[in-house]
Amino acid sequence: DLHSLFSLLEHVRSDDPVWRESGTAFINSVTRLLERLLDYRNVMQGDENCDKRMSCTVNLLNFYKNEINREEMYIRYIYKLHDLHIPADNYTEAAFTLQLHADQLQWSGRMLHQDHLYPAQTESQRKELIYKKIIEYFDKGKCWERGIPLLEELATLYRSSTFNYSGLAEVLRQQAAFYDKILYSPRHEIIHFKVGFFGLGLPLFVRNKVFIYRGVEFEQISGFSQRIQTEFPQAKMLHQNTPPDETIRSSDGQYIQICTVKPVPEPNPQFEGVEVDDCILMYYSSNQLTKFLYDRPVHKGVQDKENEFKTLWIERTHYHIECELPGILKWFEVTEQHVENICPPQYACETVAIQNKVLRQMILLYRANIKENIQPFTMRLQGTIDAAVNGGIAKYQDAFFDPEYVVEFPEFSEHVSKLKVLISDQVSILDVALELHGRIAPAANQPLHRRLVEVFEEMRTKVRRMCSTPGSQRSTSSLQQMTTAATPPAHHTHRRADSDPPTQEFRRTGSIINSPLPPVPVDKSAIGSNLNSASTSGHSSQRSSQASSIYAHFHSASHDEELYAKPQVTWTFFTLTLGAVSGDRSSRSVSLSGEDDHGPPVLPKRVGKKSSSPSMFGSEQQLSEYSDGYGESSMDGTLPNGGVSTPGTPPLLSPRNHRTPPPPPIPPKSTSTPITPLSPPHDNYAFPLHAVNEDITPTN
Repeated sequence: DLHSLFSLLEHVRSDDPVWRESGTAFINSVTRLLERLLDYRNVMQGDENCDKRMSCTVNLLNFYKNEINREEMYIRYIYKLHDLHIPADNYTEAAFTLQLHADQLQWSGRMLHQDHLYPAQTESQRKELIYKKIIEYFDKGKCWERGIPLLEELATLYRSSTFNYSGLAEVLRQQAAFYDKILYSPRHEIIHFKVGFFGLGLPLFVRNKVFIYRGVEFEQISGFSQRIQTEFPQAKMLHQNTPPDETIRSSDGQYIQICTVKPVPEPNPQFEGVEVDDCILMYYSSNQLTKFLYDRPVHKGVQDKENEFKTLWIERTHYHIECELPGILKWFEVTEQHVENICPPQYACETVAIQNKVLRQMILLYRANIKENIQPFTMRLQGTIDAAVNGGIAKYQDAFFDPEYVVEFPEFSEHVSKLKVLISDQVSILDVALELHGRIAPAANQPLHRRLVEVFEEMRTKVRRMCSTPGSQRSTSSLQQMTTAATPPAHHTHRRADSDPPTQEFRRTGSIINSPLPPVPVDKSAIGSNLNSASTSGHSSQRSSQASSIYAHFHSASHDEELYAKPQVTWTFFTLTLGAVSGDRSSRSVSLSGEDDHGPPVLPKRVGKKSSSPSMFGSEQQLSEYSDGYGESSMDGTLPNGGVSTPGTPPLLSPRNHRTPPPPPIPPKSTSTPITPLSPPHDNYAFPLHAVNEDITPTN
């Protein structure tokens, strides 16, 4: 009897100071237990009281766990709650409920006694059995992200402790299946509701409290309100979403207030800077939630009937619940809330940003599934481009883009600038969306599509005129990447001539194909005078400067000296080049101007005669070492391709056939006229090829 209990409490407080502190705590604990047991007894009957029984059961198991630490009673009410979830198809909530029991167990060999649910077994075996049941429930509840960590824990157990490789294989297959289901199994968005219970006539566990409920798939506010009304048939629905006053809270009646709320997902640092599939992100938009928002529109100042957005403020209420949703229940009590006021242009920015996000998601959806029902896509485009109800972004332009608005409200200038950027982004997104819609829309929708294109062109013109600010000229490269397949960068390799050997040597970038050949080197002391007088040889000044810079590579240690470095001779290169040059096919060459005009001139083979003056070489060396396989040449100067070798003029060499030219002959030091590749023969310069007496091959 509660009256006797309260009398005992008063007696302990007044007459026995020794038992005052501990006795008071005991009496208070028993009082709270009796209140929970009485609530539980009152909802034991009736299918309409199923949710009430769940709430009362959670209150009891929390009491046994947190207040008196009775583990056996705690586990008993865990399974009572589990048995309530399964008939209601709350598989995710049933999994979280069993998780409470699994958290009480360790991976140990301690023996546990038999009960009405489990046989006598080790603690590790029982935890493993519970884990498998939890994973099954998460699978049925489409909450695969919460089942994967349990599978990983079992895999570690099988791999490192029990060495159960058959169990490990099964767990890994199930884990792979869960990842596939995350990407390819459909999951629909869950709507959340704020429910306030007001009045002294309601049960104690909901009286004057606010809860956030997690709806079921496809459940709208009308169906949800009817379900709550069935549980509390005596309650009256409050149709105003303003906070109730004290008269309603203290009345003897029952009042319920219901509205939808927007979940606020927690940020995921692991996703920052990474392109993540929307199927992965969708889970976090409806799961692991503790924060929610409710927006109530409020007009401040004189309302403009032609454009209500000018004075439309948002009273935003933030709610924080005690546990994550989903959890062991489909609803939890709000423990904290506060109100924030959102100015008109700031709310406009949020609205346009949400529209842009939805449009991007639809573009990705219909690009991946062109056979998807196009009606939602069409309706979204029509509602954005040709809005008949709220006026679309034209209303925002009229309300906030007038210079007088920023003068009147300078504190909102930052939001106005951001709004211009977002609207410009929306135009770019709509352009891509219309292009996609035109390709996949059936013939019956083409007239509407053409109408949308016409309206969009007018809209784009207005946006460009009103949003032409530096901040709004943002790059749309990310959008282009979203709508077009990635194209690998082109490799700028030069086109290979018919006579070029098909080797990797001739596929490198940065070819010197368009560079002029170097002039004939002369004595080092005459380099400066030769370079200065090169313009008198009949060449253009441009070509002379190019020749001079290339020739300088023979005598300087610049970073480009590899251009004409010592040949890296390989027998494979000799064989391929010889076969390409000596073949019967007609060849093409590159002129000094960089244009492909004639067949490639081929160097005559150097005569394999020893140097007549060894002192100039320092050793006996045959000039045939530098022939490099360029074909045969007769002593009379006749070339294999019919050309004639001109004494005193170095033969032209195609850079495609050899990246490094052979060392040309050096004239006598008495020669004062500079010799270039196109210079005419000089009387004092005529000498046979075998008379070369100096090795001018550059050294590294």
